[in-house]
Amino acid sequence: MAFQIVLNLIIAFVWMFLNNAWNGVGFLIGYLLGLLLIGGMRRFFPSVSILCESGPF
Repeated sequence: MAFQIVLNLIIAFVWMFLNNAWNGVGFLIGYLLGLLLIGGMRRFFPSVSILCESGPF
């Protein structure tokens, strides 16, 4: 789960870097985009997902 949080933070910072928007809104959009990406690929993560504590459905 810690790996997913760090990966989500990295996605948020990369989003801010690519859009050249170094503000809170850019970070929030990147963070939400990271949640969607990680949520869509949760079956590839063997550990508990950050979106659901009980793991994959």
